[in-house]
Amino acid sequence: MLPLIWLSHVFWFSHCLLQGALFGQLMRRRYHQQYPYFALYTLAATLKSGLLIAMNYAPFVSGRQYMQVFLLGDALITALTFGVIYEVFRHVLRDNPALGAFGTELFRWIIVTLVLAAMALAWIAPSSGAGRLISGFFLVQRSVNILQCGLLLFLLLFSRYFNLPLRSYAFGIAIGLGILAAVNLATAAIRSQIEPAGWGPANRVMNVIGEGAYLACVLVWFAYLLFPKKELGAEVRVLPQHDLETWNEELERLLHQ
Repeated sequence: MLPLIWLSHVFWFSHCLLQGALFGQLMRRRYHQQYPYFALYTLAATLKSGLLIAMNYAPFVSGRQYMQVFLLGDALITALTFGVIYEVFRHVLRDNPALGAFGTELFRWIIVTLVLAAMALAWIAPSSGAGRLISGFFLVQRSVNILQCGLLLFLLLFSRYFNLPLRSYAFGIAIGLGILAAVNLATAAIRSQIEPAGWGPANRVMNVIGEGAYLACVLVWFAYLLFPKKELGAEVRVLPQHDLETWNEELERLLHQ
């Protein structure tokens, strides 16, 4: 299983470096002013990955210390993720005040509904096993990912229904988070049922999938940042405002029909 370990570490190092570069680009292009929660999320995720990589190779760091930092970092990033989702939602609806008020209220009710659903699933899901702490962590992670997937799905469907733009950077953030939440939901569900406390073959495969999904997520954010949407105003300005020749041709065409 050594190739799986190497592959997961390559993905791990890659998304750590890319996310650090992404944070630098966000600051350089002043995107942190529009998306402060996403900038904090990117910084926190980069620092968490960098610290865990250093702790993973430090001989004096115990497994307990590593797990404590992992759980604390994961809790912080989860909290920031909900802030990013709400930030994206407000950014998408900022040009529609009436729609924004309705959407915000509906967003709150969706949160309440999804929280209740996640709590119910966590209550009825089995949590026995040798590694009760790790099993419980993956169970909580699964509930959180259900909540995140539901919120992102609601955001995408809501914006699609009202014909809101899908090529903005806000949607790039949403798509990246959606990929990550969906993959984490699937892997957490599997991990909560098989080998919750060990580091067996199944968990190695799940780790490679998770790290690869996170790398794909960061690449999506980079792609949206490097290739922004075309502004509508720029397209309108190049159109002729008083093209009499065009009007004349259209009028003649109608008269000869």
